[in-house]
Amino acid sequence: MPSRMNSLIVTRREETSGEYSFTPPLGPFLSNVPFLYIETGLSRPRRRGGLGAIMEKYAKLLAIFDRVQTIHSRTKAQKTLYVLKSLGFPVMEKYEYGNFGPYSQELTSELRSLVNSGFLSETAVEGEDVEEERAEAYQRYDLSITTRGQEFLRAFERQTPEFAPAIKPMSDLSEELDHYRPADLELIATLMFLQDQGYPERNIVPTVKSLKPQFMDQEIEEALAIISDLRARFPRSG
Repeated sequence: MPSRMNSLIVTRREETSGEYSFTPPLGPFLSNVPFLYIETGLSRPRRRGGLGAIMEKYAKLLAIFDRVQTIHSRTKAQKTLYVLKSLGFPVMEKYEYGNFGPYSQELTSELRSLVNSGFLSETAVEGEDVEEERAEAYQRYDLSITTRGQEFLRAFERQTPEFAPAIKPMSDLSEELDHYRPADLELIATLMFLQDQGYPERNIVPTVKSLKPQFMDQEIEEALAIISDLRARFPRSG
């Protein structure tokens, strides 16, 4: 991204979620690593394959964090996962459009459960570069994988040998996307969301300008070029 876009910092407060309770599942799974079971205040997740599918879903998230170590803000995590989803990677979370672009309440719940279970750590960062925040107080929440999360991931990989090779391209791209700032990914993910929703190409740029007037024409053009490159490198099948 160019200099101005690289200088942008997210100025809004992070998306937040409600409280969730968690209890361990019945029966053995990984004898040396406790596993979390999610009960949300929204709707009970329905997954084919039961707990095995849920555990794989959490392992995918942990594999991303294991590669990048820390994702600097919940917003950045949301947009990274949407870009992966848009490119056809196995991201099952449902997204809708929010104030900051594509947003998944389901992903918010999952990240919170990983934090509450000690698989991820969350660190509040306040007052950083406030002079660039349009005089608005700024706080973000950095998410990092913990030793416990790495132990779970390694145990899951041992039990499911095909998992690591299958997830590697997704983790590799996550590391690449991690080089962008949250605002960069907000713009990229918003453009991809409009494309995925079937907006006519001629209407996408005017719509983005209306939704996000803080972005300049050059920034939008450069984001579209990045998207074109990503879609060429990772064509969806089917």
